[in-house]
Amino acid sequence: MTKLVKLQILAIFFIFQTNLFAQSASDKISFDFKAAGKDAENVWHNIGSMDGNDFAIAGALTGGVALAFLADEPIRDFFKDNHSKSLDKYFDIVNWGGEPITAATIAGGLYLGGLAFNDNYTRTTGRLVLESCLLAGLTTTTIKVVAGRARPYNEMGNTEFKWAEFEDKYNSFPSGHTTMAFAIATTLAGRIDKWWAYGGLYTLALSTGAARIYKDKHWFSDVCFGAIIGTVSALAVLKADKMTEKNNDDYSKYALIINGSQYKLISFVYKF
Repeated sequence: MTKLVKLQILAIFFIFQTNLFAQSASDKISFDFKAAGKDAENVWHNIGSMDGNDFAIAGALTGGVALAFLADEPIRDFFKDNHSKSLDKYFDIVNWGGEPITAATIAGGLYLGGLAFNDNYTRTTGRLVLESCLLAGLTTTTIKVVAGRARPYNEMGNTEFKWAEFEDKYNSFPSGHTTMAFAIATTLAGRIDKWWAYGGLYTLALSTGAARIYKDKHWFSDVCFGAIIGTVSALAVLKADKMTEKNNDDYSKYALIINGSQYKLISFVYKF
């Protein structure tokens, strides 16, 4: 076989592989859009199906946030009295745990990585991180605007509220950074499901919340409520996705399996 013929065969094989991968990626992206839609439906269904126990838990969490208001001023004073250069650097770093760009990088990196390496679990994890952050972020942003609570640096006290306020200095309650950090931590920990993941990820999330108090951007109660919203949102998304996986119709996808010089098409069945 001449070199030219070999090169032609390799070129045809490369084009075939590329086209098949592009088709496979397109199918997976389409699948994920449908799955995300089903997850949203299931979250809404679960909210409408809340029972007495659910409302009791919600009431207890609300009461906990109300009690946290009592600790706002003392905790703020403690952080203000304990600044240092090393803590400044540390909290500058962990503050990134709640930035939108961090959430987008983690979700996008996991999704694209899973897509590129044909790792469905990793790809799905990226999608669920994005879903959790969107749900938590929408909830927090809505409450921020409606509540209109003054940030600590305004020196107005922790009971100053200007309802329906869009200005950032009145968007203290709840903490958006803490919401994002706990939404990410809860989703990743739930997917990894190892003790070290829970310990490490929640430590980082708590550090992000502490950074918001240290930087005088939020009250302690803002951080507590943000942590609750992020955690509950992620748990709701994880539960909804399990329902999506269990209750939907079959969805077939195809992938090329390379076995030496032999090639064959096999079907993977998703419960969708």
